[in-house]
Amino acid sequence: MRKRTNGMTLVEIAVALAVLAILAAAILIVFSSFTRDTNNVTRANDLAARGRITLDQIRSELQFARFTAMPDGGVNADHTVIRYQRPIATLPNGQQVYGVLLNNPDIPVPNGFYELAFVGDLILRETAGPTPPASAQVPAGIETLTVDWDLNGDGDLGDTVIRGRLTRHAYDAAGIPLAGGTAGLDDYLALRVRPDDLSCLDGALEHDGTPGAPPNFLPLDPLFLITDENDIEVANTSISTAARKVRVTLWHVNFDYRERALLRRRNQQFVKLDNPQS
Repeated sequence: MRKRTNGMTLVEIAVALAVLAILAAAILIVFSSFTRDTNNVTRANDLAARGRITLDQIRSELQFARFTAMPDGGVNADHTVIRYQRPIATLPNGQQVYGVLLNNPDIPVPNGFYELAFVGDLILRETAGPTPPASAQVPAGIETLTVDWDLNGDGDLGDTVIRGRLTRHAYDAAGIPLAGGTAGLDDYLALRVRPDDLSCLDGALEHDGTPGAPPNFLPLDPLFLITDENDIEVANTSISTAARKVRVTLWHVNFDYRERALLRRRNQQFVKLDNPQS
């Protein structure tokens, strides 16, 4: 009888290599999943931090704002623009002078006004999503990207999301833009095209009225909302008597086409109005 020499047979080597390959593949899958999850957490934290920074900027803009005694003061029809003045000087009798204060150097513009406005730069449309008409908030000719997957996780393919930026503009009393009066506050914001009114945008990225939509989100969830002391919406015509706060809701998004994902983070803040509106 022949004695078996030390070592492994070809069959044993093949089995060992197959086991090692399976282990390596499993480790690679776990590592890839871990890396993807870590990247998602990092991006989510970045979006949340960006939202907090922007809300702080908006609070400093609106805390002492006045919406009356100016043309079209307050919010526009779909709450994507808010127009206001800020105190720029104090008279000897203590009366505040409102308008715009341009920086570097400081140049007061009495009766001028500011505008915080959302403007889209990318249309993200699900296959059955509506196409919004061109407007100041959705300029004609901006890029449109149609995807065959659920952007906002609501279980259908009937939504359209507008990604854009928030910009502050300054105007003189006649509504003419002031040189050096434009400043970008934030980008990668997102609003949804309202299915019942395609000319309007809102922040209800995860709510389209279908069953299963998160019940804790308001049906519209607008970008800017002027409210009374009880957080109830105040119309522009009643600002002088009832306005006490501005509710600001920001949705930041990170679009990852390869992962077929739209990472979303919502930040909200009530800005208390410290100056009287009358």
